[in-house]
Amino acid sequence: MAGYATEQEYYQELLDITKEKLDLYCRTAVSVDEDGALQRIRGKLLFKRELERLCVEPFSGEEIRAYREEMDEILGREKRLQEKALEYMGGGNMLAFEYVCRMFGLGALERHLLSMALAPEMDAQFERVFCLLQDDYSLKMPTLDLCIQVLTLDPQERLELQQSIVERFGVLGEFFDGIQEALSEQGKVKSSLLSTPLKLNGRILLFLRDITGMDEGLKDFVELSMPGSQMEPFYIREENVQALSRLVEQTEGRRFLFLSGSRDIGKKFLARHFCRETGRPLLLVNTERLLGQEEAADRVRDLIRESYLKGNAWICFADVPFPEEASEPAREFEELLWLLRDYQGIPIFTSRARWSGAAETRGSRCLEFHMPAADSREREILWSSFLGESEWPGDVTPAQIAGKYMLPPGGIRRSVEEARQKAIVEGRESLTAGLLFESCQRQLVHKLGNDALRVHSPYRWEDLILPESQKGLLMDACHQVEYQNQIYRDWGFQRKVAYGRGVSMIFYGPPGTGKTMGAQVMANQLNLELYKVNMAGVMSRYVGDSEKKLDQIFEQGKRSQSILFFDEADVLFGKRSETKDAQDKYANASTAYLLQKVEEYEGILILATNFLQNFDNAFRRRFKFIIEFPFPDPESRRSIWAQVFPDAVELEEPIDVDWLAEEYKLSGSQIKNIALAASFLAAGERTGLAMRHVLTALKREQLKDGKQMIASDFGKYYYLME
Repeated sequence: MAGYATEQEYYQELLDITKEKLDLYCRTAVSVDEDGALQRIRGKLLFKRELERLCVEPFSGEEIRAYREEMDEILGREKRLQEKALEYMGGGNMLAFEYVCRMFGLGALERHLLSMALAPEMDAQFERVFCLLQDDYSLKMPTLDLCIQVLTLDPQERLELQQSIVERFGVLGEFFDGIQEALSEQGKVKSSLLSTPLKLNGRILLFLRDITGMDEGLKDFVELSMPGSQMEPFYIREENVQALSRLVEQTEGRRFLFLSGSRDIGKKFLARHFCRETGRPLLLVNTERLLGQEEAADRVRDLIRESYLKGNAWICFADVPFPEEASEPAREFEELLWLLRDYQGIPIFTSRARWSGAAETRGSRCLEFHMPAADSREREILWSSFLGESEWPGDVTPAQIAGKYMLPPGGIRRSVEEARQKAIVEGRESLTAGLLFESCQRQLVHKLGNDALRVHSPYRWEDLILPESQKGLLMDACHQVEYQNQIYRDWGFQRKVAYGRGVSMIFYGPPGTGKTMGAQVMANQLNLELYKVNMAGVMSRYVGDSEKKLDQIFEQGKRSQSILFFDEADVLFGKRSETKDAQDKYANASTAYLLQKVEEYEGILILATNFLQNFDNAFRRRFKFIIEFPFPDPESRRSIWAQVFPDAVELEEPIDVDWLAEEYKLSGSQIKNIALAASFLAAGERTGLAMRHVLTALKREQLKDGKQMIASDFGKYYYLME
């Protein structure tokens, strides 16, 4: 038995077999007069079956047997057609009709219905035949009733075929438009079932004509990934693919995969490689867009059909909404699982939340595969892989940037791409550390701005006027951030230090001595964002509210990898008192809770206060650095005055900074305020800056503290203030 030479030969024989079935039916069941005209009674076509039923004489057993024998011969030819088709496909060719039958598991009856419905789509002559046989020129497609009549004359066999159709209604609904409408809302078959015309679904018809296409209605929210397509290789955790395969292979029954992990950790990347490993395509679904469709249920049904058409493709619903707490409802997830109740495959869901058992699975077993955050070594490998060795700036290494920014794989990839684009826009021939740091900052997604104010950090070490010992402590704190990978990972201290790896500091000293500037200098040095916590928003008179708010701040600080700066922190982190009443007991419990959060937090935490003695001694011991910001002495004030005016300021006369530093005990912030106010005075007079402007601004600054100055208070410059 020779196979087919072309696909056209196959379809021609399929049409010939359909013609033979109809010819047998017409010769046996349709009554004609002597001239060959179709007989009519009361305007309807008269079939022999109907005529003999009117006469209470059904088909005889002999007639039924003779019909069955001829039909069996035709069906035998159809069986040989399938065998030849298999040989043709074995040579690497594709026959869409046979492919569809195999993928959906269609039996002989369903193949018959499909070939009958396909015939008028391929040859318009069949439309006229069906119109005549059904005595309705609007019925160009065969009804279910006609298809059953063509197969057999036996009334009992016809009833059995009808029952088979009802049992496979779900599958048939994928192929023929109108089938679903033949069911009532309660799932019962309507009386119009047998008269339902078998109009091929548009997607099925398109597939039979073009196997490479895809459902147009799915393209807005579905991405097709073929197993042979080019994919970026694994740089870390390649073993996850085999682990996922084992999880599927060694479990049975109805189940689904639940890939959990943080944003950009690589859940969709893993799903693509898993499908490639299994040799099957992947339909990656944008779940948010799917659920936003007006007919989401219909789109899921289309999606299931598309998965079969694409060779039992895996379906992956990306970023499915799922609650983090078991007490919260999982309505969207449960809805999706219900819509997939007839799906024979194993659906895949990705979510940022861990599986909590919050959803009703209706008997399906959840196979969770959690993807933890990348550690510093993995981040270093990713940075080295995404950015070639020749591209690395000379002032930063993969280990340093991996330790500084705890980005997921997707965030690292985007950081590299954005830095490259920014370098092109700015006309740079190579990347800089600044470009990389800036692109990393943009990947940090958080809501810290709801409870804290971002503080711009323009200051450098030379701007900060502090004793060298204090500056040295600040630099040491920066080193603990910059070299934490070397110490904890490479030198093995992570096995010795289970917690408390963060950098916690207390800045104390009088107002205006540079505590905020010190935090800004550190942020600039480390290329991290600085957020000043809104203490008014944190404090609450209700029990437990402050702790909840702090929990949110610490969590967002972790996500943003920013420096958290609490000014006047003794208001919140004060001493524990002797327990005299319930209020004292609650206050002490709150302080203990804060101590725990400080130890757990692995980021940079700075608490600023004017009075160190307000802090509990046990609280102080939890901090790695306690740095004093003393009131500036004359030498420090001289340095502040010397650099407070920018080089671009126009001078009418030299400013006597030595005299100012000796005569007036001012803090750094007061000197800055005076310099700025004096500059505005000079600009208002349209003159250069002079001593009279500085002294006037100084007089006004002292008024803020209730100090009224007269001309004699200005020493040798008294005449300027008379």
